[in-house]
Amino acid sequence: MTYAVIFDMDGLLIESEPLWKEAERQVFSSVGVQVTDSLAEQTAAMTTRAVTEFWFSRNPWVGKSLDEVEDAEARRCVSHSGLIAAKRANIQAVAVPHPDEYHNEKFTVADLKLKSLSDFNDEHLMQLLR
Repeated sequence: MTYAVIFDMDGLLIESEPLWKEAERQVFSSVGVQVTDSLAEQTAAMTTRAVTEFWFSRNPWVGKSLDEVEDAEARRCVSHSGLIAAKRANIQAVAVPHPDEYHNEKFTVADLKLKSLSDFNDEHLMQLLR
């Protein structure tokens, strides 16, 4: 019997780009940035750090550091958007949320929730295969 685990981190199997774009709009609008479609297109292949610097260079905000805004974007995008995309595609999903968000109810849709990917073991695999 062959078992496989697929890590889709870049939208290859699951179309997560619309979810990334929505998270980008929510996070950066919350600090006063007007996110336009034409400028947002330029951020599609950027890291969360590069996206944060991109928007800050065009519309510097006050009250939150670049690190805080980047962290908010990463949490909103990576932790939850990919999970939602996987569930919409009827794929079993394992969530490994940021420690500050581990108990957030939004992760209840995951088939399995772990504190660390290194915690994944044979029992978890068998649970997912049932």
